[in-house]
Amino acid sequence: MNNYIEHYLGLTLHKIFVIYEMFKIIGKLFIRAFIHDYSKYGLYEASGFGKVTHKLKYTTYNSDYYKYLLEKIKPYIKHHYKINRHHPEHYQNGIDDMSIYDLLEMICDWKSSMRRHKDFENFDTNIGINKKRFDINEVLIKLIQNI
Repeated sequence: MNNYIEHYLGLTLHKIFVIYEMFKIIGKLFIRAFIHDYSKYGLYEASGFGKVTHKLKYTTYNSDYYKYLLEKIKPYIKHHYKINRHHPEHYQNGIDDMSIYDLLEMICDWKSSMRRHKDFENFDTNIGINKKRFDINEVLIKLIQNI
């Protein structure tokens, strides 16, 4: 009977440590959710993004018109990428340098951004576009789809 008690105590202690580690992850994601795109509230980025954001609902993601709008606010976008690490453009080696937290925030950002466009497409369609755009390998694409 002693072996069972030792087993259950060890198992319970293990579960407590797993809970502790998972809550650390949740805490980091919680903070990132609140500070997400905070720089867009600043006057500099707001003055640029305010010129085109309202027009995105009439665009198709990655279309010529979409690219044209982004080109009009290129300095503001570059500033945004420099400050916000959930964008592959933030890093010298793009998506390969991103942490799991960066990737999770990026996925949530992609899903949310899709809702802005007139033809709210299937997430897999946009992943295909971003696969080419950011040169994402098949393993990471599969992981993104599974998430």
